[in-house]
Amino acid sequence: MKNFIATLTVLLSMLTILHAQSEIIISDKVIMKGYCDINFLLNAHYDKNKNCDVAEGYRVQIMNNSNRDEVYAKKAEVYGHFTAFKGYIIYDQPYYKLRIGDFQTKLEARKYLDEIIVVFPTAFLVRDEIKIK
Repeated sequence: MKNFIATLTVLLSMLTILHAQSEIIISDKVIMKGYCDINFLLNAHYDKNKNCDVAEGYRVQIMNNSNRDEVYAKKAEVYGHFTAFKGYIIYDQPYYKLRIGDFQTKLEARKYLDEIIVVFPTAFLVRDEIKIK
């Protein structure tokens, strides 16, 4: 009798687990099978990232100076040479930092750094939060 109850409990548990599985279609070639909790977490992660407009990436830092006017003047000079890049002035007390670009990979940032160094020899790469939208 004990074996029958134990077997019945195991079978009911297995049926519950089997019904809790579901499929997530990631693309036409990739289908992920998993439990409902995994689906919930993946959907929550997807929704969070869908609405996020920033990510970790790279920028090129042109200068670092405590004089605000000099940094803004340099930003205008940078726009004269590189109109394709958006410039950012970040205040990190007591310095103003002039950074340009929104590069998702270091390789992409390095490619443009080689062009920028010709005009601004003190430029270098920094990890930063970039705008992706």
